[in-house]
Amino acid sequence: LVTDVICDDTGFTNELMITVYDAFDPGAIESSQTICYGETPDALTTTTAPSGSGSYTYQWQSSPDNITFTNIGGGTAATYDAGSLLQTMYYKRITTSVLNGEICTAESNVATVTVNDVDGGKIGSDQAICGGDDPAALTSTLDASGDGVITYQWQDSPDNVTFTDIAGATGSTYDPGMPAATTYYKRVITSSLNGKDCTAESNVVTVTINNVDGGTIGDRKSTRLNSSH
Repeated sequence: LVTDVICDDTGFTNELMITVYDAFDPGAIESSQTICYGETPDALTTTTAPSGSGSYTYQWQSSPDNITFTNIGGGTAATYDAGSLLQTMYYKRITTSVLNGEICTAESNVATVTVNDVDGGKIGSDQAICGGDDPAALTSTLDASGDGVITYQWQDSPDNVTFTDIAGATGSTYDPGMPAATTYYKRVITSSLNGKDCTAESNVVTVTINNVDGGTIGDRKSTRLNSSH
């Protein structure tokens, strides 16, 4: 006798749902820019928005060397305004995506704000000459410096207030020739870097003309008076 046993009970486990979300992309921030010393760069903005599921929060970071980055207090918006800068700085934005309690973070590209720092140096020195004399050439006592390509323009003034460019005076030194009156000189430095021109001025040098006028003298005449007796 053979007996067939058939089981009609079916068992099920609990259900497990696996949800696949869009890939998280932190987006990109504005590319690098160059400014003059002490200027304020354009605000760092989003060029490519973050993408993926979840809600976003932001934290901006800065670095003086593009190696060690630190959080910027209050820098938690999608954009960031760095304010005036005295040195080259590097910036990036950390984006955090939160979805169903899961926290993901990613970094943007690094934006460089390059500071084109220029120093006008010093020229020397004040001198006094007699009218018609030729003063010594004006030279550098401290060379100008800048982060870009340096060019020069000398200027002169009759009153130490209003200065004008001297045509052709574009070297690091200048020979003023024979000025007819007391004249003031300075050297303007331009540093050109990444298409950004920044300028600085040297000290002012005075060439004083000591004009001497010998005056005039008259002929001495003697008049002989004849008297009759």
